[in-house]
Amino acid sequence: MKFRSSSLVFFLVLSFSSIAQNCPPPEAELFFARAMKEINPNHAGWVKNTASDIGSGKTSADNLSQATAGYGRQFNLGNMDIEALMMFVMMQVSKEAENEFREQLEQMKKANEQKKKLREAITKLKQQRKEQREMLRAEYDSLKRLGGPMTVRANNNMVVANPKKVTQQEIDDLKESLMDRLDSMNEVSEMTSLRLQMIMDRRSKMISTLTNLMKKIGQAQDNIVQNLK
Repeated sequence: MKFRSSSLVFFLVLSFSSIAQNCPPPEAELFFARAMKEINPNHAGWVKNTASDIGSGKTSADNLSQATAGYGRQFNLGNMDIEALMMFVMMQVSKEAENEFREQLEQMKKANEQKKKLREAITKLKQQRKEQREMLRAEYDSLKRLGGPMTVRANNNMVVANPKKVTQQEIDDLKESLMDRLDSMNEVSEMTSLRLQMIMDRRSKMISTLTNLMKKIGQAQDNIVQNLK
């Protein structure tokens, strides 16, 4: 099933709404920003590296609790300190996911604009072919640029285009090239939408968990930061 523009518009609206509604608590944001500046650089580095591994798929988020506990034992950290480190990783993952999410959405919007131009060009070429009308070379070249590089062939031989007149064969080949380009972009849009959905789901779960951790940490923030220095 092709990823239609109406589906994309709905997905974009839903995505932006999801970002706005699923945000870390303000107190968690403040604690994270302060702690990452004040704690031992080695701990801060571990947080960033672990978050990066989760984002890239090298490490599963499901193993975060075990990985954090193992790291904390190396430094004889208490349970509250370990849970704080786990929360920091989740905050970092959430921030990186949001940045990636917004970048992907922006790319999808640009791709949708390109696909709209392709569909319009294909419709124009079909109408041109149906009416057997001649096309100006400048107009043909303009449409051709939408599809990127294209090798035009007829009867397995390279077509040498007349510099002035556009042949019906060229119009047919260009239409097929633009349709291939559109199909390819639709497939990419489908894969991107699935990836964005995965990012949203993972981010939502992490925000829920870090919210609960923040409640447990409560007023112990100063002690935690001190222990992690």
